[in-house]
Amino acid sequence: MSSFRISKLIPSQSGLTGSKIIDISLDASYQIAFPAVDWNGTLYLSGWNGFLTKPLPFWIVENGLHKVFDLPFWGTMTWGATLPDGRWIMPCGDNISGAFSALMSYKKGDGIDTLCGSLTETTRDFTSGTGLTSRFTNINFAKADESGNIFIGHTGDTKADIIKVSPNGDTNLVYEIDHPGSNQYVPYSVAVDPSGRIFTCLTFNDYTVGSPTYLSAVTNLYRVKGGQLDLVAPIEDDARIGYADNMSMTESGDIIAVCTSLSQSFTDARMRIWKISPSGERNVLYSTGWVAQSGFNYYADVDRFGNIYFVRPI
Repeated sequence: MSSFRISKLIPSQSGLTGSKIIDISLDASYQIAFPAVDWNGTLYLSGWNGFLTKPLPFWIVENGLHKVFDLPFWGTMTWGATLPDGRWIMPCGDNISGAFSALMSYKKGDGIDTLCGSLTETTRDFTSGTGLTSRFTNINFAKADESGNIFIGHTGDTKADIIKVSPNGDTNLVYEIDHPGSNQYVPYSVAVDPSGRIFTCLTFNDYTVGSPTYLSAVTNLYRVKGGQLDLVAPIEDDARIGYADNMSMTESGDIIAVCTSLSQSFTDARMRIWKISPSGERNVLYSTGWVAQSGFNYYADVDRFGNIYFVRPI
């Protein structure tokens, strides 16, 4: 068996305060991953199976833990979003291609359905469309605004994109950037303020020539404005790989960003939770410190109030 604790952490002037929501024990072949909290505080959790040999289970934490379904195929999943109408949006793909090439939608009472894209068909770069006619290469995350629009970070073979998906599955390109040579840009997470301003964490992966591994990676927070990126603040710049799992805009205009990094040696991992002001001032609210990568099973989601729903092994 493996055990995980889910806690709610609330940012304050002195750091983070919070309390346990629930402890969960499950088969050792699974771990709790990719939490998503909806607009009413209901928490959605997925079971991650690194060997991809079983359908993935999903739970709702609402007055206790309730299993809602197994993903109806052997698949993969990454960071999802919740909509004001109660839907849980999940980037998914089959475990053959290993790509997250569709957005699946789940709502209590309605079951699971494909919102846009295809579980079995990918494309070299993003192809816009309506619902099932859209095609994706690899979706890195999904995040929603107060109107139910979904923003996804997408990595194609030649470009990185931020794509806006309407509640009914129409897709439109918000921003794209060409990959420089063999190096690669990867957009991780988005925050949208009430006025519609879009912020994204963009990671630049610098590949070693002739090597299958990264030389370094730098993650910065940008504002997307008029088809351009305006730098707000650097985030992760001291690791071999660094990226923003999740972030959200608070009512005060601050951004809470959850970032995970791998060390230069690839042996250790670290999660840091940042608070970044509109002017770019940044503070670390929480850090796991460097932990052996083999045992690193930490995940978090951030709601629109800046509260953090934190999953860790116990």
